Amino acid sequence: MTSLVLSGDQEPYDNAAYLVLPQPETAKIVFVGEEENKQDPRDRLLYYLTQVPFDTPQRAVTITTDANLIPDGASEPSEIDATPLVVVTQPVDEAVAERIQNYANAGGTVLLVLAEPNAKWSSTLSRMYDIHDAEAPAIEVSEAKADDYVMLAHIVFEHPLFMPMADPQFNDFTKVRFWSHRQISGLPEETKWLAKFDDGDPALIEHAVGDGHLIVLAAGWHPQASQLSLSTKFIPLMFSIFDRGRRDTTDGNRYRVGDPLDEEIGIPTLITASEDAMAATATQGSDLRLNRPGVYRIGQDGKTQTIAVNLADSESRVEPMDAASLEKHGVLLGKTKSSEARKASERQSKDVELESNQKLWQWLMAAAMGLLVTETLLVRIRQ
Repeated sequence: MTSLVLSGDQEPYDNAAYLVLPQPETAKIVFVGEEENKQDPRDRLLYYLTQVPFDTPQRAVTITTDANLIPDGASEPSEIDATPLVVVTQPVDEAVAERIQNYANAGGTVLLVLAEPNAKWSSTLSRMYDIHDAEAPAIEVSEAKADDYVMLAHIVFEHPLFMPMADPQFNDFTKVRFWSHRQISGLPEETKWLAKFDDGDPALIEHAVGDGHLIVLAAGWHPQASQLSLSTKFIPLMFSIFDRGRRDTTDGNRYRVGDPLDEEIGIPTLITASEDAMAATATQGSDLRLNRPGVYRIGQDGKTQTIAVNLADSESRVEPMDAASLEKHGVLLGKTKSSEARKASERQSKDVELESNQKLWQWLMAAAMGLLVTETLLVRIRQ
C-alpha cells in the first residue's frame, strides 16, 4: 500500500495521504574487552549488554567482539550508520585506539566503560580525546576512595541520554548504588558532565570527537561494581546511548512538499503520485526539493530509498478564521457589531426613513391645502 484515499470530500486536493512502510535494517555493536578470565558470565559486562533488547520488528542488532569490524575513517557513511555503537571496557593499544578514534570522527558513538582499575586508562582516554599538546593538562584516571558506596547526583535530564527518564515517575536514581568507581581529572573544559557521583567525581561525561561522540562511564555496570545493570535505568540508558547521533535512515514519511532532501541522495524517480505530480529537476549537489505529493524512489549508485512526500498539515486547514485570529496575524479590521446591534440599527434606519416619508406627505398636504384656499379666495374676488 502506498496511499490512503479519502472519499466523499468536496475538496479533492488533500484527499490522498502517501506512505511507505519502514524497511528492515541490520545494525551491530562492537564490544572491545577481554573477559574470558571471569568464569561466571554474570560477572561480565558483555553478558548484561547482550540482555538489552536492541532488536525491533524493523531492526536486527548483533553484538560482536571482533575489533576489526569497527569502521575506520575510510568507511562509507552507510557503514558508520550500520555500526551505531562501539563499547570499550579495557585499555586498548595504539592501533585499536586510532581505529576507534577514526570511527568517532566519522560520526560514530564510543562508550568507554572504566569498569576496573587499570593504570593504562589515562593514556587510552587521552588518546580518545586526541590530546597531543605537551602543554595541555594530562587526563589522569585513578581509583576513587569510597567508604561504602556512592550514588548518582546532579543528573542533566535535559540531555538526550537522560531525557527519556526525565519524568518524575522515572527520574529516581537513589536505588542505584556504585560500590567502586574511577576518578577522572584534567578533563578539558568542553567536556559535558551529564551526571556526577555524590562525592563530586564525574560519573557520566560526553565529549565531541569530530562528527561523533565519546561517552565515558566512570564505573562498571556489573553487580561487582554497581547495581546499574540490575536496575530499571539500565535498558533505557543503553537505548539512549545506542541512538546517540544515530541517523534514522528508515523513516521515509517525514517529507513535506517543498522540503529539501538530503544532499547525498540522487535525483528521484517518480513511482506513484497524484496525476499532476512531477519529479524534481534539480541537479545533484543543489538544493533538491520535491514539488508534488507522491511516493518517490531516490538514490544513486545502485542504492535506493523509497520516500513519501505529502502536503503540510496546515494546507488542509481551510475553515474561515475568526476576527481575533486575523488580528493576531496583523490584519486590521473594523469594529464589528453583534446580531442584536445590527437588527436594532436596521430598525432605527427604517424608523428614520418612515419618519422622513411622513414629513414629506405632511408638506405635500399643506401645499395642497394652501393651493385650494388660494383658488377659493380668487374665485370669490372675481365674483
